[in-house]
Order: sequence, then structure tokens, then C-alpha cells
Amino acid sequence: MELEILLRLNVFSARKLKPEDIPEVPFVFAGDPFQTINPTGFRWEDIKAAFTQKFILALDPSLRLRRRELNYRELSLNYRSSQNIVHFSNLIQALRVRLFDLHEARPQRPWEDRCGPVVAWYAVNHPDFWQVFKETNDITLILPCALGEEADTVEKDPVLKAHVTFMEGTPINVLSAERAKGSEFPRVAIYGFGRDAPPNLLRPLEGGSSHTDNRDASLPLEYFLNRLYVAASRPKNQLLVLDPPEHRAFWRFAMDEATQNRLLGELPQSGVGWTDLVTGMVEGNANGLRLAEAPDHEANARNYQEQGLAHRDPTFMRNAAFAWRNAGQPTRAAECRARALLFEGRCLDAGNEFRQVGMNDAAVDAWWESGEPGLTRIQREGNADPEIASRVEYRYANFLASSRATVEQGRALLQELLNSARQGETLPYASRPSWAFVIRQTFHKLCDLAPTDGTTAFWADLKVISRGLIEAGFSLGPSDLGNLHYHCHEFADAVECWTRANETSSPEFRRARALSTPFPDNLPLLHALGEDARVADELSAHPKTTLSPEISRIAGVSLTLLVQPEAALPHLLRSRDRDALGQLAIVAHGRGSVAQHAAGAILTLAVIREEWPVVLAFLKSGAIPVPGKTPDSFAKWLISQKSRLEYALARALARSPSLPDLPYTERSDSLVCQKPMAEMLRRLLLENGSGWLAQLAPEEAGAAIERAGHRGDALRFYTVALPAADSSKQCAKLANERGIVCLERQLRSAEDEGRKKQAEDLRKEIAARRANAGLGLADKLPDYPKLDGLDALLAPPTLPAPSPQTPIPPAAAAISSGVAAPPVTSVTAPAPTATHIVCQVDDLRFELFRNSARLNIQHETTGKTASLHLRENRIESADVAFVPASDQPNVHTCADWSLRVDLSRLAGEAAADLYLDASGLLLRFSLKPN
Repeated sequence: MELEILLRLNVFSARKLKPEDIPEVPFVFAGDPFQTINPTGFRWEDIKAAFTQKFILALDPSLRLRRRELNYRELSLNYRSSQNIVHFSNLIQALRVRLFDLHEARPQRPWEDRCGPVVAWYAVNHPDFWQVFKETNDITLILPCALGEEADTVEKDPVLKAHVTFMEGTPINVLSAERAKGSEFPRVAIYGFGRDAPPNLLRPLEGGSSHTDNRDASLPLEYFLNRLYVAASRPKNQLLVLDPPEHRAFWRFAMDEATQNRLLGELPQSGVGWTDLVTGMVEGNANGLRLAEAPDHEANARNYQEQGLAHRDPTFMRNAAFAWRNAGQPTRAAECRARALLFEGRCLDAGNEFRQVGMNDAAVDAWWESGEPGLTRIQREGNADPEIASRVEYRYANFLASSRATVEQGRALLQELLNSARQGETLPYASRPSWAFVIRQTFHKLCDLAPTDGTTAFWADLKVISRGLIEAGFSLGPSDLGNLHYHCHEFADAVECWTRANETSSPEFRRARALSTPFPDNLPLLHALGEDARVADELSAHPKTTLSPEISRIAGVSLTLLVQPEAALPHLLRSRDRDALGQLAIVAHGRGSVAQHAAGAILTLAVIREEWPVVLAFLKSGAIPVPGKTPDSFAKWLISQKSRLEYALARALARSPSLPDLPYTERSDSLVCQKPMAEMLRRLLLENGSGWLAQLAPEEAGAAIERAGHRGDALRFYTVALPAADSSKQCAKLANERGIVCLERQLRSAEDEGRKKQAEDLRKEIAARRANAGLGLADKLPDYPKLDGLDALLAPPTLPAPSPQTPIPPAAAAISSGVAAPPVTSVTAPAPTATHIVCQVDDLRFELFRNSARLNIQHETTGKTASLHLRENRIESADVAFVPASDQPNVHTCADWSLRVDLSRLAGEAAADLYLDASGLLLRFSLKPN
């Protein structure tokens, strides 16, 4: 994988090369494969083979240049250690070759001729060793533990715990092999490697085979030997080996000459090239521990410090601090302690340590990295120290802490930073989290200090600065950017930023989303925010947009909350939401006809959805389902409106396809039946004179009473009630034909029940009636009068749209005792293709039934009614008077309603014009669909 990355990143992998260019490509591989600490299975031969495959063979597949591998040279010289240490390390390499059959390994030669002390073995509890260890402080212990486990290993080892010094939790002069890798020290003692060696590691030396059969099993063994090699090759001057006496046997390959000779003899070519470059070790004594030259604590300290800074390693830094203290340089020791704290993330403590030794710049830098507590410390120290106060960090800290900070101060700080960034002076800071934190805090405080006048100038200026800082590499999170966009009224951008920040629950996010979402999808969002007035504005701005039922519900609810019932009703009728219609009825009751429409729609919906218990509950008590507790005033209003709502229910029953399927009376398996509805219709249509005619078209009344299941009531309606109420030819034809259908239903019942005599009489009567009507016995009559569907009853009763193309009839000016008529606005009736049209203006409700050529008018407040029989050119009312004009008999005036009716267009255009003087409106109702 690493080689693949190297090839992809190298500039030569992006060039076209010829085979003869191979020797000129400067690939360099450096390192010691035997210092691989982690058990990755690294193999130098594998690297060479992969390079040959991916580079050489790719350029020269035919091997025309006869090159099978890259140019390479092994680094065979050791520039660090003395001769005895190099030769001892070579012995460990020889052991590796024997144990793992690594034929490519070669011994190293020392760069210097200096022999140095021989490698010596000591027991772990050797008193002279630990005395010298404490006196000189220049021996580094390397343990076989994992990285970061040094302190824990010392605590668990009684010998180490008794002799090792700790500084802030760090054992001094104690490292793991992994931490020591890449470093060098004057004197090293490797501790406990014989004790921790895998039991089967040296088995090949006892006559067994090498560890090559099982690759997975051999990896941990190689890993251990690599750690041993790293540890043994760290010292420059002296290497000591410490192990418990009971584990001394591990070191026989280095301390027993016969074992060593046998090891070398089992190497490839019987150890040729190795013999002169390996050496073992001796048993140590007290004299071997005391060197002639004095410990160089300063060099040791410098080495620890360089490694600590290079790796940001607090362990190295505390060892450096200890060494600097031994070298008599307390200031440098304090600096290293501070940097150890810094590398551990304890920035506040590090800053305090720097401050104590007068390193003010380093102190400010450390405090700055610690976030809010550090800013407080910078401000406090800067208030007393001009040197700290001169730092830009102090100005930021002071701005953030001050209760008297101004917008101008915060803006100036960010603008200064932006100016520096444009000059390339802040690049080292741009990627530091501390600067990102402070910039965000400054931004937040500026937002808190921002003007609240609703203008966007301040925010637009802040956005320009913020974008400049972002372009310079400083970090400003999507949450903050969203806040900027929001106050600049860039709501779509605000939503995008806050969504990226996963901050979608705030009121600001919901409002931004609402204001950036196009109509009509924005209506639910606006309503959820309580901005119903804006919902109304949006609806007014988009009057022609078709809304879904759910959006219509939201629109209606918002308008209801704004107490605009007339505007809410059409939307709620489209939504068919029973609860919302109920709430509208509560709000609008006593304010005209809207509440009646809403309550009637609830009953209509119950019929559509076959919610018969709702219908039966209304018939029993006059109640309709509404959300929440029913106000007393609304309950009283419902009682007063029961008869009008019964007519609304009758219209729905007339169109119900499922009503005829209900049983007529209650059964054991169902309490829902036709009887209560039939009794209501009997009262309205048979026991109330002709008053029903102002509310229902004859076809509606007939269809309702037929579907309600009482065959006698239906026949009585067509034979008695309808002729008495309307003697027109059309109604006579309707009564005759529907009477035949009712008799045919009775005939089927008589036949089913075996009443033969009654069945025979009914056949004769049906035959006679069909003959009188000019109908043959085979002529099919519809099961019920033809009406538009239930959905038509929920058509919104909105005022018609302006239609300036319709002229004002000249007669309009002649009516009203010679006084000029007021300005009149012409309108056209809604839904021109419908057979049942409803229109309302103020308190007057108009219902046109095209099939029966009847226009009913009702005053919603007084309940007074009138009917216009358009085919017969007559007006009928028992409640109000229509007075014909003396010179125009087709024009009639109703003073009670400020209404004039002109029937002069009936003959030619089959249309009636109605003038509402109070509203200045002309309503034209046509019997011909457009």
C-alpha cells in the first residue's frame, strides 16, 4: 500500500518514460527494515518485487535492458554506536537470520574505530547498577513494553518502582522500545527482555527448524526480536543488559561461546562475513558501571528535547527537563516541563509554567490554545503587564470579556485580522483551532451586539469580513454562516448552512426554511411558526394556484385563526378536514352563513364517509362533532340552525350511494338504520307544506326520500306533496315518472313476499301510468333522480370573479323611481357547467338548480325565502314581496333585500339578471352551461 501511494504521488508517475529512462529516475528508499516495531510482516524483498512489477516491468515488459530490480545500496555503516555495541547488534541480527531464514540480512560496520565498553549483563537487582543509575542520571532504561505503558510497567515491577523517579506521572529515563526508536542516548540499559521473550523463540537453536512454516505464528516472534534490536542499537557509548537471574539462559547465544559459534555456523555459507563483525557480552561488575568521563547531562537533555519537540512527546520533554535540571539549567528545565504539559493538552497549566520563567510569548500562545479559560488569563495578565497587553491576543480576550465592548471594536479586530491575512501575515494561524474558536466567539459577541432595527447593513458588512477570513483559511462554521445569511435575509443559504451543521430545530431555521420555500409548500411552515398573517398574504398573492387538500387545510386553519371565516371556508371545503370545519363553525357562528356552510359540510362529509353514527347523533340531539369542548353559545346556535342543517343533510342523503343499502330499522348486529333519516325527510317534505321547495330542488327532495327506504313516503311525495308544491309541467313529469319507479319497487317487494293479489294490482297501475306517460313497459327509468355527485355539495361558495365583458342592461337605469342606478359591477355565476350552483353575497344565498330551472333565494339572517321559476317566468315567495316595474313587467323589485330581478333575458338567453343595489353587483344565472 505504501509503495502504491509513493508511485501515485511521485512526479515521474505522471510522465511518459522510455525504458532507457529507468536508471535516471531518482527513487530512494531509506530505513532499516529490521527496526519495524509493529508486526506488519514487512519484507524488503517484497518491496523490491513490487517495485519491479509496478515500475520496471511496466516500462520495459520485454526486459530489453536486462534490468530486473531497481538500483539500491544497503547502508552498511553504523554512524551512532561504538564498535562493541554495533557488533552486539550484529549478533542479534545473526540470531534473526537463523531463526527466520532471512538470507538478505547483512552485518553493519561501525563508522568509528572506537571500541567502547563491552556489553555487560547485570542482574536486575544489582545494587551497584542502581546506585550508578541514581548518581549519574545518564542511563536510559528501555523496556519491552508497548508505547505508553512505561509508567504502568514501572509501577508493577518492584525493582523499577524502588529506583525510578517520576515527574508528573512520567518515569524519568525510562522508555519503551517503540518510543526510543529513532533516538540515541549515551548509555542504555535494556531491561527484562529475557524475561519477556516468547518461550519458543530460541527453539531453532536447540535443533528445531526455523520459524518459517507458519507466517502468522512467526510475526509476534519477529516483532519481539525487532524491539530487542531497536533497544540494543540506541546507545552511543555503553550498552547494559538487565534481567532476572532466572532468565539469564535466554542470553546464552551472547554469553556462551559454544552456543554463539553454533549459531554462526548455521548461518548461510557457514557465517562467512559475520564472524569478524559480531561479539557477545560479559557478566558485568561494579567497575564496568563507572566510566572515566563525566556524564554529559546537557547533551542528554538536548537529545531528549529534540526528540520531544519532533514528536510532541511529553515523556521525552519531562526527561529533558530532568536532564536540564541535572545540567544546572532550571529555566530550560521549566520550559521543557511546560512543553510537556502543552503536548498533553494542558495548555492553561503550560502557560502558567511559561509565565513563571518569564517566557511571556510562549505563555500567551499556550493560554490562547486553552480556549475560554486561557482568554480570561490573558486578559488578567495583560491588564498588569504591558508586554502581554501589546499582543493581539490580549485585544481579543479583552473584547470578549468586557461588558462595555462595542460593535466597532469587534469589527475592527476582525478587519485587522483580514487585512493581515490579505498581506500573508496570518497564514501560520489560519488552521489553528484556537484562532477558529476565538473568531467564532468574536463573531457571536458581535451578533449579540448587533443593531436590532431589522436592517441588514451591519450583517452584510460582517458577511464581507467573514468571507474574507474564510478565503484566507480561517474557519467559520456552517452554523455561524447560517446566522449571517439569515440576518442578511438570504434565507435559502441560511437553511443550507444550518442543515450542514445539523442545527434544524431552532425557530430561526424554521422561519428561514418557511421564507425560502416557494408557494404553496411554504404555507405549512409559516403556519407552524404562527405567522398566519403571512399565510394570508401568500394566498392573496397566488389566487390561482391549486392547493393540495393538506395545504388547503393549513390555509383554512390560518385564516380561521385570523378570524377571516369567509376566506377560510373555500380552503377547508377543499381540504375536507372535519375538525378544521368544526373550528371554523365555532369561530363564525352568528356571523352570517359561513358557519352554516361549515356545519353542513361536516354532515355532508359524514355521508360521504358513511359515518352514519355522526348523522344519527345530529338527528337525535342537533350536535355535530367539533374539536375540543363545545362552547355554550355554539351549542345554542346549533339548535337554532337545526332545520337549515337538516336541509343540508337532505341534499347529501339525496346523493348517497350507500344509504339505500342500510336496513330500515335497527338490527341486533347494527344500530345504524334508515328510519331516523326517513322520519326527518317525512317531516321536512310531507308535513311542512311547500316550505322545502325554497331549500331543495324537486329532484333532490325526491332522491332523498326514495333513498331513505320508506316506499310509502316516497310515493306520497310524488303523488301529493310535489304536485301541491309545484304545478309546473316539468314537476308533473318528474312526479309521474318517479311515481312509476316507486310503484315498481313496491311490486318487487310484493313479488318477493308472495303477495300475489297486490302484485297484480300494482302491475295494472304501473301499466296505466306508463301508458299515460307515453312509456312502454320495457322503457328503463333511472333508479333514482339524476343529480350531480356528493362532491358537488363541497364546492366552495366563493364570490364569482369579475367579468367586465357583461354589459349592464339599459333597464337598470329606469328602475328606482327615475333616480339613476348606483354603479353596478357585473359578475358571472361560478361553476358554469354544474347543475347545482351556490352563490352567496352578504346575507343572501342563491342556489340555482338547472335541471328544474329553479333559483332559490334565502336570507341567512331572517330565514326568509323566495323562488324563481325560470321556465315559467314567475317569482314565488310567502315571506317578501316582489313588485313589478310599471313599464317593464319582466323587472321585479324586492325592497326588503334591495334586490331587482330582470327576467327579460329568459326567452332569448335562458338567463336571469339579479341586481344587488347595496353591493353594486350584477349576478347573471344562466340555465345553459357555458
